[in-house]
Amino acid sequence: MELNKNDLYQHTVFDFAEIILLFTIVFIGTYMNIKGHLYHYQARQLSTSRGKVNGRWSNQLNNGNFTIFMIHLSITDFFIMYAHGVIEAIWIYTKSWEFGNIFCKLFKYFSTFSYYANAYMVTMIGMDRLISVYTKYNRKSTSLLRKYLMSASAWIVGGILAMPQIFIWQTYEPYKYYTQCVTIFAIAEHENITQIDGYQIKKLKYVYELYHQIFVSWFPFVVLLITYILILGKIMKISFDTLERLLPRSLNKKKIIDHSNKERKSAINECLSNGTSASGFESLSDFKINDKNNFKYKISRRKFGSEKKPIEMKEIIPFINTNRKFTITPIIKVEETSSSYNLEIDNRSSSSSLETHNISDISIRNGINSEISLSSSVYLTSPYGTTKYFFPFWRRKWHLKIFTTAILIVCVHFLIWLPYSTISIIRFIDEELYNYLSPNIGRFCETLILINSIINPIIYQLNK
Repeated sequence: MELNKNDLYQHTVFDFAEIILLFTIVFIGTYMNIKGHLYHYQARQLSTSRGKVNGRWSNQLNNGNFTIFMIHLSITDFFIMYAHGVIEAIWIYTKSWEFGNIFCKLFKYFSTFSYYANAYMVTMIGMDRLISVYTKYNRKSTSLLRKYLMSASAWIVGGILAMPQIFIWQTYEPYKYYTQCVTIFAIAEHENITQIDGYQIKKLKYVYELYHQIFVSWFPFVVLLITYILILGKIMKISFDTLERLLPRSLNKKKIIDHSNKERKSAINECLSNGTSASGFESLSDFKINDKNNFKYKISRRKFGSEKKPIEMKEIIPFINTNRKFTITPIIKVEETSSSYNLEIDNRSSSSSLETHNISDISIRNGINSEISLSSSVYLTSPYGTTKYFFPFWRRKWHLKIFTTAILIVCVHFLIWLPYSTISIIRFIDEELYNYLSPNIGRFCETLILINSIINPIIYQLNK
């Protein structure tokens, strides 16, 4: 069939807008992803050079295992931008497919493969968070190996699921000098073929479309939804169980501290009245007092003439958050022992945070985060000691950088894929409406997916 070449190659404003949008996304996405890779590399080098902090690997190095997912997800973004975005923009400009049948199959395979790999990499991130929450003891070596295996699984699953593209897509010349890369279903419809090997073309087309939508969008979303429901349920359960178990203990601790404070005050008054000095104390270790804005922890031991049952307080990990000016104190286990000393804790006002040698506030915070187990909880005490807030496990876990980053990636992935999935669902409800929307709105929704390649690196930078 002979047609005017100008009719075949006539461009619209929407075509040029889509070309500009695609190249803009590729340019910005490339810059953001390269910047993200450099950040991860520098962060890992810095963590390695620091070595150990206070006998433990720094928290940044431990959390660096999560960087494996970030790097692999960034690589899938590169695949989407260049295996789909760049070639798609060239194809829109040329209108006709000029690269041959083999490259048509390879283009569609790698384009679809990049989308599958991206979707399942996000799914693996959610599953890794689930394993981290449900695993009480997670060794660094085991966690690292698991992340490598899960990342490799995402690539393998994506490669297998994209295999049908090689057999379904091929070049076709409907008109002279006009070649397109299309599906075998489109070729059959153009040539008025209704059946292939006894199967209805329309049904086969629906099966193929349903297969693609299920494995690229719906199945990953369902897995992620179930994953984060289980994570939230576990975190809430631990939080409420901890509160129910430790609340009576905290009340008992308050009584013991009040009793210790009374004994301390009476001992000081006795010393002052007798004109004695602080030498009556056998040992004294305290932190420097500056002012009346924060707390100071002072630990003193005093011998008593008569033998008493002293109090031994364990697991005392003082920590001051200098940003919000709250003192964080873990739940303290209280036991009675037969020692001849009485351990007293004096909370007094101070303008500075706890002073420790050669360890910064960040190092202290990292050490505490790595030491506290899943079932532990802490108290937030106001600077003046008037109000105490119970700070359960799930709120600390919720605010961890890795956890929030994972949730943001999943939410963004779902929202970006939602328009494309909605348009695809319309195909099964009203095919005429789909054919009307597909040329412009459908193409725009497909192009919108590439924006994910820009948003993911932004999420990494916001949470670094």
